[in-house]
Amino acid sequence: MREKSSNIIQKRKKSKIKKQVKLDLPEAIQRFFEKALVKRFDFKQLIIFFEVSEKILWGVTGATSLVTLYSAFSPLVHLSPLLIIVICITTIFLGSLAYKYSMDLASRESALKQDPKTKIKVQEKRIKAYLYLIASNFYIAVTFFLTVELQPLIYTQLATNQLLNESHAGFMPSALSKALWFNYNHLPYALLIMLPALLPASLIVYTQTFELFIKMRPLFDQWGQSRYFKSNTFDPVIENRGAEHVPYVRIGLNVATQSDLYLSPSSRAVGIHIVGPMGTGKTAAIMHPVLRQDAYKVFMYWHDYAEARRKFSDFKSFEKYWFVEERNGQYINGWKVIDPSNSLASDMFSELLAMGVPREAITYLNPPDPLTDAMQAYSGKLEASVTTNVSTLMELVTRGSTNPHPFFTAQAQTYLENALFLVKFSSEIPNPIDKEIGNPSYDEIFEVILLGTEDIRYQRMLALEKFVAILENRYTKEAGKPKVTPQEEADFEDLENRYKIAKTTLRNWKSWLEVQEDKSGKVTIIDKMDNNVDGLRVNVARLAQKTGIRRILTRKTTFDFDVLMKFGGFLIVNTSTEELGVDAPIVGKLVSMNYQNAVMRRMNNIDRGGQIKEDANHNAWFSSADDEKPPYLTSSEPDFMSNSRKYKAMGIFGHQTNAQFDLYLDKAARDTLLTGLRNEFVYQDLNEEDAKHYSTAFGNKLTIDAQYSKQVYDEDGNVDGGRTTARETIVEKPNASPDDLVTLPQFYMAGRYFNGKEEEPFVLLRAYPFFEEKLQKPAFNRDDFDLWYADVQEALENAKSKNDVDAFAPESVEIIRQIEERQKAESLMIRSGKDDFRKELGQQIKPQEPLVHSSKAKQKSLEEAINSTLAVLDKEPYESNVDSEKY
Repeated sequence: MREKSSNIIQKRKKSKIKKQVKLDLPEAIQRFFEKALVKRFDFKQLIIFFEVSEKILWGVTGATSLVTLYSAFSPLVHLSPLLIIVICITTIFLGSLAYKYSMDLASRESALKQDPKTKIKVQEKRIKAYLYLIASNFYIAVTFFLTVELQPLIYTQLATNQLLNESHAGFMPSALSKALWFNYNHLPYALLIMLPALLPASLIVYTQTFELFIKMRPLFDQWGQSRYFKSNTFDPVIENRGAEHVPYVRIGLNVATQSDLYLSPSSRAVGIHIVGPMGTGKTAAIMHPVLRQDAYKVFMYWHDYAEARRKFSDFKSFEKYWFVEERNGQYINGWKVIDPSNSLASDMFSELLAMGVPREAITYLNPPDPLTDAMQAYSGKLEASVTTNVSTLMELVTRGSTNPHPFFTAQAQTYLENALFLVKFSSEIPNPIDKEIGNPSYDEIFEVILLGTEDIRYQRMLALEKFVAILENRYTKEAGKPKVTPQEEADFEDLENRYKIAKTTLRNWKSWLEVQEDKSGKVTIIDKMDNNVDGLRVNVARLAQKTGIRRILTRKTTFDFDVLMKFGGFLIVNTSTEELGVDAPIVGKLVSMNYQNAVMRRMNNIDRGGQIKEDANHNAWFSSADDEKPPYLTSSEPDFMSNSRKYKAMGIFGHQTNAQFDLYLDKAARDTLLTGLRNEFVYQDLNEEDAKHYSTAFGNKLTIDAQYSKQVYDEDGNVDGGRTTARETIVEKPNASPDDLVTLPQFYMAGRYFNGKEEEPFVLLRAYPFFEEKLQKPAFNRDDFDLWYADVQEALENAKSKNDVDAFAPESVEIIRQIEERQKAESLMIRSGKDDFRKELGQQIKPQEPLVHSSKAKQKSLEEAINSTLAVLDKEPYESNVDSEKY
């Protein structure tokens, strides 16, 4: 049975192929006509063209009607009836085309800002004019034919009348008498010829206007408001897609119109949301094809970027020329993809390489891979980066607790925030811990938080004190300088805020860390916050033990989100659920929040006059795809999705059911997120709740419901042959019932989408899975890429060196020397009566004596800290005075 059904399917496929190969001449002529128009006219010009065509056809109709009227009263006109009939038929045919396209284009009149009521009236006016044109030409053709065919009879009758007229010529001139009798006798015959066609012509108009505007008026109003017209030929002109590099993407084939649906960048910027169970084609039919299309256009970006770059010797001049809306703002320069299963991630990585994308343009965060790329701990603006890390890591602290204690949660959050600032600020000063100035990784963050690393915190606090002194010196100097431009004012404000943050951080750590001596005289450093942040330390220790997480978080890297946003490239993230387990979402959240913060930093733009413009249009478009999104939803996701269009960020994400949101977002956040997603598509086998939700969301339509009845008996009760009657009524039905959505065929999707101006409430699409189309290899010039990549490398180097202080400047070196001497003096004054104490403490605070002498020793020190922290798990909850529900 299965073999038989497969044979039937194969036969159907072959028959479809044969039908596709067969030439459809009328359709081919129509396509040729449409393509010729598209080459010459834009959208507004097309409408004007068809309106002028309609007026010309009415002029032809008026001319033929005058000829017909004259011929009816004058036997001197000798025209072939076939000629007039051909003219009328041609006029009807061309009128049908003109009014069809005129009405079709009017259905997309939103581009001309026409309100729905006016739109309905204009459409009604066009239909009536079209019916009058048909009726007029029908009447002219029939009347002229009757005129020519009845002319012999008329001539005979007129000749008879002329003979009879001779007897009435007594009291008036003969010529006048002949003329009067000629017209008087011709009038009845002319009326006889002109009246027969009047009735059917009137019925053409009356029946159609009654059917459309009276009987089926609700259906007409529904049609009049709809944007029903779709055409692969006209859509690029109607939508004004512009150049090929503009990031429009094909989503699928519109089943109703048999035209491809393309989403514009502004449509994509309000999010594409895909819902469907595993295996229904969300990734293969939407995400993968969209990413592939965007990748093709990144090649165009590289080429045009390089062509413009060659005209400038320095980047600053080029930057003013290129990074404007009319140039850079018209392209897409890259994308990001996050995938928990590594299916989409690995496929896209392989596909990019097959296209010819150089490996340098791809950042692939892949925890199972020992050679994976890595991401920075501090990306972009420091305050935003710290907020990103705090909000993500704090979810570790509160996860699994049904009732987290607000006090301990707040304490952990404050401690973590200060630890992040401590690591970054202290790393800008030469110290015994950091090998590289100003570029700490998560390794240093983990180290400063874990239990048993109080001495490291203390050393960083000493370095922070030097940092604050240098920053204070810089702040004092800048405060006395006049601020000429808005940018100078903004830079000083950033410096002032950074100085205040650093001072507060130093004050906090001085209050938390205390040097104590036990009875034996041993000096120890006590962290007063230990009892309040046990939960934070335990969870961070567990995170630091994950090999995959350490691979992508603790390695040194030059990757920078701000550079990615400005210059483009490809970021692929495998959150590796199979290796990281419940901690896999942490990777997705860290990447997502860093990405979102970097996107929102694109807003500010300095124009050529030095003025700050709150506008992101100078940036290129950037795309993002997140598979199985809910587990790594961020707290800022609803607000970000609601505002991403302002930052030229286009997002697409999929998941299995909307109920997944309830696990990670509260109701208000969930509703905000779903409301902000204007493009929604669903696949087969939805669960019952989602099917009902989307059936309602996709709206209703008016349809004609025919009720049939059959009479089988005659009046005498005898069996009759049967007579069927039908009663038509207009009813409202959903565009797609819940059952329709559940039983969608594979790779078919129902949805609604935003066309850039208005929302289309419903569309049924057949997607184009990536494996049905051959991968193309775009034209690629390595020299173009190298020119772009050189600017990227320079930007990465500049981003890397963005420190608040220059610790090696002569003035800074002197400040550091003074602070070191003061720290030594203060430490010796703590317990002047204990020489052994002074000696031990002096060794601890000696600035240039490294606590960790090698990377191997440092790793061992960190492992010991992790183990001592995890030992807390073996204790009873009350042993360390920790509330069991505080985290």
